[in-house]
Amino acid sequence: MRNNTSNQLHRLLTVPVLIASLTLALHPVFAESTQSTRISDAKQHRRQGDKKYPYRAKSDYILKELDLHAGDVVVDIGAGDGWWAEKFAKSVGKSGAIHAAEVAEEKVEQMKKRLVKTPQIKPY
Repeated sequence: MRNNTSNQLHRLLTVPVLIASLTLALHPVFAESTQSTRISDAKQHRRQGDKKYPYRAKSDYILKELDLHAGDVVVDIGAGDGWWAEKFAKSVGKSGAIHAAEVAEEKVEQMKKRLVKTPQIKPY
């Protein structure tokens, strides 16, 4: 049986990998194919039709599979607008932390302003 620190580290490392895997697996190109999961079109996960990201429709399933608990620490790499960080924050509660990393400084500043009332989210 693993101790609490080991469990937190396991979840910390599992979250980014699981999100990437689920995102690919849920995409129609890969869900119905046994071929490579290599991304062949850089735009395949961009907003479509009704201006929604296709994988966000599966967020309840993804969050259930992540099995986050109060106090967990999550690293959201490529946090973008912080949409997932907000979802993770609800699961980890005030005792947890979400490190929302984004390379676009303007998005980091937007997250800081928009998520000011969610102190467990740390945009950088």
